[in-house]
Amino acid sequence: MPSFLHVADLHLDSPRSGLSRDASAPVSEIQQAPRRALERLIDEALRRKVSAVVIAGDLYDGDWKDHQTGLFFVRQAQKLADARIPVVMITGNHDAQSVITQQLPLPPNVKVLSVDAPETFLLEDCGLALHGQGFKNRAVPQNLSANYPAKINSLFNVGLLHTSLTGFEGHEVYAPCSLSDLARTGYEYWALGHIHKRQEFPLASGGMAVFPGNLQGRHIRECGPKGCEVIEYQPNGILQRESIVLDVFRWELLSISVDGLSSRDEILALIEDHLRAFRTSADPQPHALRIELIGATTCHGQLINRQRELRAEIQSLVVQSGSGNWWLEDLSLRTIFPEASIDAGLASAASQELLALASSELQATHSSPELHRLMQSLTEDLRKKLPAEISWSEVLGPTSSPSASSTTNETSATAGIEWSPLLEESLALLSARLEQPQAQISTGRKGRS
Repeated sequence: MPSFLHVADLHLDSPRSGLSRDASAPVSEIQQAPRRALERLIDEALRRKVSAVVIAGDLYDGDWKDHQTGLFFVRQAQKLADARIPVVMITGNHDAQSVITQQLPLPPNVKVLSVDAPETFLLEDCGLALHGQGFKNRAVPQNLSANYPAKINSLFNVGLLHTSLTGFEGHEVYAPCSLSDLARTGYEYWALGHIHKRQEFPLASGGMAVFPGNLQGRHIRECGPKGCEVIEYQPNGILQRESIVLDVFRWELLSISVDGLSSRDEILALIEDHLRAFRTSADPQPHALRIELIGATTCHGQLINRQRELRAEIQSLVVQSGSGNWWLEDLSLRTIFPEASIDAGLASAASQELLALASSELQATHSSPELHRLMQSLTEDLRKKLPAEISWSEVLGPTSSPSASSTTNETSATAGIEWSPLLEESLALLSARLEQPQAQISTGRKGRS
């Protein structure tokens, strides 16, 4: 049966700033991963002999540094041209017509749909009608889908659209639309782009709308397997859909509870157990792992105070567990003291009095305008130092619930930040300092095999 391949958000040659600051980072592998993933996609299309390859925006991450970015795509597209496989694509917010200032002649099998109005491209020999409109400018606040034409009954209809879709928190609004807008057209399949996490939505019309996610994860906010969709079809509907994993470098977050643990040895042993378990299900490609420790432990103060040493020990475990193929991207400490430890751990009345005074001062300043002005200044400075490819909403940790409404205000440096936990954390750190001389906490990995 005929089939087509749907991919989006390739972000070729996306810059990854900051990696060189970590000598252990596999910089070249990470930077080359989007290109290698595209090569795998082309190989998959050739192997399956698909009727077409559909690209739903953001082939490029932005304007090219030089022509090599465009030439790389031309070389890959020519492989499909030699096999007589057409490529139908639209532009997105990252590679909008006004963003890409350099152009190259494309192979004859590549069709870039109009940015001025919805355009229909027919592949009648394959039984396909492809409808789409790309981005002329980076910002597209209007609902492009409202002007898409009705389906052609004798063909399988595919709508190409780069859209934030109504309700995806953490994403700026681009060509917003609703599922009912998509269903109105009667298309059998909507090939969507822009959301980097795979999502699928059955439509009231009987069709299907799918975000395939991006082809290759580029940082820790793009975790898990990445790839594309393969759709087998007939004129009146979808026969089979398959998600194909094509990434060549994987990002993963391992969240580990250390609740109740009382020594560094216990925590390191637990991390090693989790890494061993993860290895049993991990795919063979290189991995970047972020280890996140959560929960209440009497070791909280020591973990915070000796992060550099702890990170090096965990990095060693990661390297061993991955046979040199894994990298510790970061260590995130989200631990707290057990509820009673702040009071019980204080050795003297003087310490208790000092802690009570600090607590009182923190409570008094929590709603202080001066404090909020200070926080505004600090976070604005942080925001200015972010790499261009990372948005403030990403730093705050966006969700991807299609029903949630976005509350993130990109114009406010402090929007979305909860300060109370940070103030409480400072109190806990003070407690850790006060109780440290009396703490009975192991400081090494004694006797472990």
